Amino acid sequence: MAKLSKIALSEERCRDGVWITFFEDIELCIRPAGNAEFRVAMQKKARRHVNAALLVDGDADVRDATIPAMARHILVGWKNLLQDDGSELSYSPKAADKLLRDPRFGSLYDFVSRVSSDEQLYRESEIQAAEGN
Repeated sequence: MAKLSKIALSEERCRDGVWITFFEDIELCIRPAGNAEFRVAMQKKARRHVNAALLVDGDADVRDATIPAMARHILVGWKNLLQDDGSELSYSPKAADKLLRDPRFGSLYDFVSRVSSDEQLYRESEIQAAEGN
């Protein structure tokens, strides 16, 4: 048996996201896919498409349907991400949307999807374990 506290999500981590190293020293701030704002955005998108097949007509369609909400409500920050000229790429939902759509950076989309689906990262018990409680 397990106590409810073992499965409880941290309100702070769900609201603010968690910082995860993506590649070398690039850090991404990622919120869980189950966060309320993302769910509402996806529900609104689904309502605009009465025929649900429009949203699930293949991986590319699913990706295209989720990217705007993912860029605004899941991938909420980054650090140490440089453009090719060496200048820092500032985070914005628009910049995140552009990167998530670019097929050259498909691994970014996959990583954000995978991390945002890993509820263990957002559990209250994980914070307590890290603090030694």
